[in-house]
Amino acid sequence: MESFIHGEIWGCCPRYIESLTAELADVELEHLLATGSGSQHSAQETETPPDGVVFLDVSGMILHRRSIISEYLGATTLDVLGAQFRKAMASDAVTTIVFVVDSPGGTVTGVQELSAAIYEARKDKRILAFVSGSMLASSAYWICSAAHEIISTPSATSIGSIGVMRIHRSGDSGNVTIIRSSGATNKARLNPYEPLTDDLRAREIQTLDSIHSQFENDIARNRGLSVDHVRKYFGHGAEFISNQALTRGMIDRLQSWDEFIGGFGLKQDLSRIEIQVV
Repeated sequence: MESFIHGEIWGCCPRYIESLTAELADVELEHLLATGSGSQHSAQETETPPDGVVFLDVSGMILHRRSIISEYLGATTLDVLGAQFRKAMASDAVTTIVFVVDSPGGTVTGVQELSAAIYEARKDKRILAFVSGSMLASSAYWICSAAHEIISTPSATSIGSIGVMRIHRSGDSGNVTIIRSSGATNKARLNPYEPLTDDLRAREIQTLDSIHSQFENDIARNRGLSVDHVRKYFGHGAEFISNQALTRGMIDRLQSWDEFIGGFGLKQDLSRIEIQVV
C-alpha cells in the first residue's frame, strides 16, 4: 500500500494524506478484497431528471480510476464521474448539471482533463458546483472551478488548498517528507514529517511546480480571473472558511442546501443525493 501513497502526485489536503497513510499502513490485500463494496455509484438510469437537473456526487477522496483501494476508501473516481458527466451532457432532458461536493481532493491524474471538459461544456449547459459539506479542496477545487458558479454552505471550513505535493520516504531511515510545489508555501505546514536531500527536493519541486502552474492557469481561466489574482488571493495552498473564500473570489454564493434546491423549484426530498444520469 505504501507504493500507492508515495507513487502519486497529490492535490489534496495534507491531513488527509496523513490519515490515509495511517489507515492503509497495515491493510492487507485480502482485507481490501473482502471489504471493497463498489461504494461510488455507477450511473443510474432515470426516465427524466427533476426539472432537467442532474446531481453528480463528488465526495471523499478523488482518485483516477476505480480499484480495490478506491472502493475500500469510498472514493470518487474520475473514470466514473467523467462517464456520468458525459452522459448528462449528451442527454436532451438535462439542462443543468450540479456537482455536489464534499472532498479534500486526491490524486491529480485526470483532473486537468475533466476540468477542461467541464469548462468547454459551459457553452451548452448550465453547470454548478455546490459545497454540501465542509470541503472543496485542492484537486476537487481544480475540477469545480470550471463550473459557471460555485455555491457553498455557510458552514464550509476548507475551501482552497491550491497546489500539489508528493510524499517521499527515505529508504534507510524510513523518514517521510512532504515535497510541495513552490507556489504552495502554505500547504502541509503542519505535518509530522520532514528532512530530505536538497538535490532530490529540487528535482521534485520542478515537477510539482509545472503541475502547480497548470493548476493556477486552469483556475484563472475557469473563474474568469487573471493568474496574478489567483496567486495573490487564493492563498498559496492555504484553506479558507466559506465567507473568506467568497471575499477572495474563490466561490460565488453562500446558500443553505434548502435554499439552493428551492431555486430550482424542487419540492421532493433530495437531502440524500443519488446520482441521476439519463
